[in-house]
Amino acid sequence: MINNGEFVNIINRHKDAYMWESEHIPLGVWINDVKKHNKISYNSTEFYKDLFDRQMEIVNDTVLFGSELVPVLGITNYGIAIVPSLFGAKITASSNDVDAVEEMGYWVHRIFDKIEDVEKYKLHFIESELFEKVCRHIEYYRDNAPKNYYISDSLDGPFSIAELLRGSAIYLDMYDKPHYVHKLMGLCTDMIIKCEDVLKTVAGYEKYNGDFPSYYGIWLPGLRLGDDSILNLSKDMIEEFVLPYYEKIALHFNCKLTVHFCTVGKPLGEQIIEAFIKPNYISGISTQLGTDLYEKYHDRIRNRLFIEAGYGDAFAYSINKHGSLRQFFNHIKNNISGSKGLILYTTAGSEKEAYNILKTWNEV
Repeated sequence: MINNGEFVNIINRHKDAYMWESEHIPLGVWINDVKKHNKISYNSTEFYKDLFDRQMEIVNDTVLFGSELVPVLGITNYGIAIVPSLFGAKITASSNDVDAVEEMGYWVHRIFDKIEDVEKYKLHFIESELFEKVCRHIEYYRDNAPKNYYISDSLDGPFSIAELLRGSAIYLDMYDKPHYVHKLMGLCTDMIIKCEDVLKTVAGYEKYNGDFPSYYGIWLPGLRLGDDSILNLSKDMIEEFVLPYYEKIALHFNCKLTVHFCTVGKPLGEQIIEAFIKPNYISGISTQLGTDLYEKYHDRIRNRLFIEAGYGDAFAYSINKHGSLRQFFNHIKNNISGSKGLILYTTAGSEKEAYNILKTWNEV
């Protein structure tokens, strides 16, 4: 078992990377052997225990292997549904099976058929059934997790939530009725802040200190937001309709933000990089194919934005692109200009696979 001193060393290596102070590229590998898993149903009376036991097995396997990751139990199986449920939106689960929901998520039924309806909405904290489940889930983890293991929830960004509550019509509203879109973005931001304040307190982190691990085990200078829908916006739209609300979240929690958006099978999000270079409250981006963005924008993001990459389907995509894992790693180490400001992590299906990944990484 890795001791607390080694956890501190891992945290410092992550810090050195995102501060652009070290040539070392952290590579974390989660070990998730699905052959060990039993199906877990949301309807199970032992749901929290069942999921806790599975996640503890994953984290313990990863820690014992010696990966460059902070031990964290991530509350990720509620997808983007938590904050919309607090607005009173109807939430439909894609399945009762945890793994199916992790893959497909929830359907969120819009609540604003007309954008003008946001003017009449009075923000209040609705104790939704889903939110109560999330709190009980976190409480169970808090009471049973080892003291040196962190608990981290999944936090989604205001624009992705606004799009769910209004639907795709929000894109026309941004041109035709921008005032109401700003009103909706403000409501979503305030609810995110209220929600995260409660969840952090329930988890036992009553004083937020600005640094915290993401639910993927990367130590970050603040909060990680998932805001996929900003991929649909231009640089100018991001600056007008998104950045003011990111700043409000950062100011409330006295921290910087790392923003996730998906790039496998999607555009690279170059306009997002362009929009994020100036604001000092954004410290980095997290996206699967971030190595491609790092290579292209290295000189412009140097000492400004770090990039977290490699997870999800990124390794499979990059192996296909470069010919092999070894050639992909060679490209990172030999062809990408500089290595500061880059953090990688991925998931292996077994200890043997994890060993082969790190062996190849260390050999190139």
